Amino acid sequence: MVLSHNSLTVTLFVVSIVACLALCLFSAEDIDDGPSFYIGKRTIAPWRLGSSISGDYVSVITVLNTTGLVALQGFDGIAFLAGTSAGLILALLIVAEPMRKSGKFTTGDVVASRFSGQALRIGVAIVTIGVAATFLLMQIAVVGRVTAFVLGRTDTATQAVCTVIVGALIVYYAPMGGMRGTVTVQIFKTGLLLCAIFTVIIVALNRFDWNIYHLLVAAEKGSGLGYSYLAPGNSSSSGVLGAADRFSLPFTATFAVLTLPHMTMRFFAAPDERSLRTAMRWSASLTTVLCAGLIVIGISVAALVGKIPLYESNPSGEYGALLLAAHLDDRGFILAVVATAVFVTALAGIAGAVMSAASSLARDLYSQGIRNGKASTSRELLFARWSALLIGALGTLAASAISFNVHLLFVLGITLGASVLTPVVLYTLFWKGFTRAGALWCIYGSAVITLTLLALSPLASGNPGALFPSLDFDYFPLRNPGLVTVPSGFVLGWLVSKVEGGNKKRSAPPARMAHEYSHEYS
Repeated sequence: MVLSHNSLTVTLFVVSIVACLALCLFSAEDIDDGPSFYIGKRTIAPWRLGSSISGDYVSVITVLNTTGLVALQGFDGIAFLAGTSAGLILALLIVAEPMRKSGKFTTGDVVASRFSGQALRIGVAIVTIGVAATFLLMQIAVVGRVTAFVLGRTDTATQAVCTVIVGALIVYYAPMGGMRGTVTVQIFKTGLLLCAIFTVIIVALNRFDWNIYHLLVAAEKGSGLGYSYLAPGNSSSSGVLGAADRFSLPFTATFAVLTLPHMTMRFFAAPDERSLRTAMRWSASLTTVLCAGLIVIGISVAALVGKIPLYESNPSGEYGALLLAAHLDDRGFILAVVATAVFVTALAGIAGAVMSAASSLARDLYSQGIRNGKASTSRELLFARWSALLIGALGTLAASAISFNVHLLFVLGITLGASVLTPVVLYTLFWKGFTRAGALWCIYGSAVITLTLLALSPLASGNPGALFPSLDFDYFPLRNPGLVTVPSGFVLGWLVSKVEGGNKKRSAPPARMAHEYSHEYS
């Protein structure tokens, strides 16, 4: 099933592009120095910062693929969407304030607050760029496919052309707007997405006379799962391995949220710790509302669209929200609103991913890693802007060639973040016995384990939805290896630090970095 051309949708697309560009440029102010480009001079209001963090969390993958997951798998999709939102609460309670105190612009700065050396800084940079790149690629790929789908075309060539055109339009927001510009676009996206979600929910619930029970009964029937729709186990096989696989994805995502680079870069932009606490409360509240709304939409997709049309349009259920919007309104107005909200969601998410990747590439890899801190601020900033353009261009071209399920990119991104960045950041912030050798093993060793297990998992081969469906080397049974790789990252850091004898030569606490930077960037 495809959707026919809709002039209203195209018009709203164009209006949203112009509106985001104007908001980005007018809010950017002066970004000719590091504090302005990276952290907006730490003058961003808490509610704005919190809204942008929530916007970073609710990506276009969450809006489309996760609602499809709820529609096709019922309880398992609901549990994933509800459970991973707890990661923001953990970020508020555990890492947000310590990272703000110890860091300057990037996650690499947090680690460098205790440990020196190019190998460590470069390792953090490579992993950070890798995680940001996966989110960039999958969001560009998805929005390209959605654009082609809305225009009534699903062939590979049209999807590739739409991906290139859309990607070329939106990858330039980050270098033009810096932190303040991307924050403003995220706020606009969050408001538009809330309007779209509530519009769809109101019309969908009205079809069932506002009776939630009738909606759930229809969802059970439409999903083809019957009474098991609201029972666990629909997303994987039964038994111990099936249960482990179901638990592994939300487990990994919860840990990943603590250190995802496109989210944590917002922590450094808070004026002070109190403002950051307020911002995180805003973020947690908005994210809860958005995720609850997406759960209702996913259930409504199962109830009103049904499994067969949804699966025929895309086996992952990617187009469920669009099909539901088209089903609710023959005139195309709701479809136009939802499609525009999806487009702006992708635009904001891509800008954030480009910004975080370019910041780490310029500051951690180039300035502090390769040049060992000897690059001037102006040269570093110029490198960051050109890096953003290059990353966006390469990401667009790469995304246009993606023909596999982007779920692989999602798992890769969150597993790398949870298994590599989260252990090294938590140990750096909270464990005085953590050593530089432990940090190196945490980064490089855990990255090797993660990539190896992903390459040997069913996501890479052995089934029709894998990266290489015709090959079979899935020797590791779990589709989501985070249940093994996340503990491995913590164990490697702990074991190597203990073996080296961390309490013989302890590094300075992270507060040193906060003291050094407070006079210049607060």
